[in-house]
This record gives sequence, C-alpha cells and structure tokens, in this order.
Amino acid sequence: MREDGRMMSVLPLFQILQFIVDLAYGINGYLHHQFCIWSVLYGLSMLTLFTNFYVKAYLSSKTRDKSNTRNGAGDLASGTLNGAKKSR
Repeated sequence: MREDGRMMSVLPLFQILQFIVDLAYGINGYLHHQFCIWSVLYGLSMLTLFTNFYVKAYLSSKTRDKSNTRNGAGDLASGTLNGAKKSR
C-alpha cells in the first residue's frame, strides 16, 4: 500500500475544517439554544490544539527538510546522515 504525500497532508486540513464547523455549531447552540458554554470552549481547545499539531508536524517539517537538504544534513529515511551511510 503506497502512501500519497498530498493526501496525508490534506486529511488534517479536513479535520481542522471539521473542528471549525463543530465550533460554529457550538456557538450557535450557545447563543440560540441554551447549550452549555463548555461546548464552545471544547471546540476552541480542539481547534487550537490540532492546529498547533498541524503547524508543527506538517508545516515546520517542510521548512526543516528544505534546510537540511541545503545544509547537506542528509535524509534519515534513506539511511544517510550527514552524507554517511547509517550502520545497523
């Protein structure tokens, strides 16, 4: 089973969209249907935490990969580190 890099980076975006929709429902429920304020706070916390995860896992890794390639640090997945082959 092959891993498609584009799909793996799009799925978290869909999940962030899901948290935004959930937050909108929570706010609407709080304002118009007497929902508890905790539903809004829960939606905010989930959106904040997952967005933080997405930035650190996907966006910062892209810039880190580019800087490692420019500095010649190598690629751990291919088995090279600083230009030398890893021994097992």
